[in-house]
Amino acid sequence: MNTKFPIFLKPESLTFNVFGGSEIAEEKLHFLLKSSPHARVRVFADSFAEPVQALIDKHEHVRAIRRWRAWPWDVGRNDVSIIATIEPREVRWSERLGRLMGHLLNVADVPDRCDFYMGGIVTNGSLKLAISTDGKAPILAKRMREWLEDVLPEDVEANLEELQALRRELKGDFAQKQATLRALTRHFRDQKAS
Repeated sequence: MNTKFPIFLKPESLTFNVFGGSEIAEEKLHFLLKSSPHARVRVFADSFAEPVQALIDKHEHVRAIRRWRAWPWDVGRNDVSIIATIEPREVRWSERLGRLMGHLLNVADVPDRCDFYMGGIVTNGSLKLAISTDGKAPILAKRMREWLEDVLPEDVEANLEELQALRRELKGDFAQKQATLRALTRHFRDQKAS
């Protein structure tokens, strides 16, 4: 059973550190910026693969720091750090620094040393879904993401806006409002059964 607790972070109130400049870093950085294009990110590496450099150049809130070793004064307390390198000494150093500074850590491909996983993320307007396999099969999370992107209707945002407007106008206590919203959205659940 997957006991992880999914949360949605506000990237504008955090700083993300990515350690590494290779294709592993590119994948992590790509999905971070796809989901949160205005996230503040520092990328630490001696050199950057071309796709990583392209992402850095494209996003004004992403800073390249051309050295792999970060120091406590380079990073803030309570940041989020993604260790996206396979170089053992870089992994050890970055992980120690992150733990010292109280960061939430993701160590690429080492689930037992991660505080969080970067699961599959589906975004359709304001709707955002996160998919986790508890670190067992990230490829399945990727395939589920691709499938959901294909099957979700394009008018999700319009539905969300209508429901938000209705929610603001509803009268009554919490239970009455919930009952009304459940009745109005029941067809989403019933579609699965048919």
